[in-house]
Amino acid sequence: MIHHISLPTINPQRTVEILQKIFSGKITDFSPTPNAFILWFGDDFGSALEIYPAETTLRPGDASKPCHFQHDNTERFNAVHAAISCQLSTPEILAIAKENDWHAAEFRRGSFRVVEFWIDNHFMLELLTPGMSEEYLQMANKHKDT
Repeated sequence: MIHHISLPTINPQRTVEILQKIFSGKITDFSPTPNAFILWFGDDFGSALEIYPAETTLRPGDASKPCHFQHDNTERFNAVHAAISCQLSTPEILAIAKENDWHAAEFRRGSFRVVEFWIDNHFMLELLTPGMSEEYLQMANKHKDT
């Protein structure tokens, strides 16, 4: 079970407000680091997206201290991404991307489809409409232990 995922973004306030249009939920500040937010989905799993400034990195602590935040990331792209289901249709997702000048397009990933939704045109979420979620679950259930 994934409960939250963190996303790097150029303008965290704007990004969390745009993502709220897709997932609904409640926005709160994320106090451990400046200019960061959490979008709570409001489900029974505590699902959330943590939205950070793009230059934010996490660094390990030592044996007695947890990880800490640092602000020095100069790399715009990375391989981190997440596939997240939503209740919107592909045209609705594409319209939100277009309103914000972000790249978005529907693609097939083998036996299921996703909408690549590029936050700030550098961080990808794979958004799954209800029909796409069904396709994904059919594929994923083939890998369950029975």
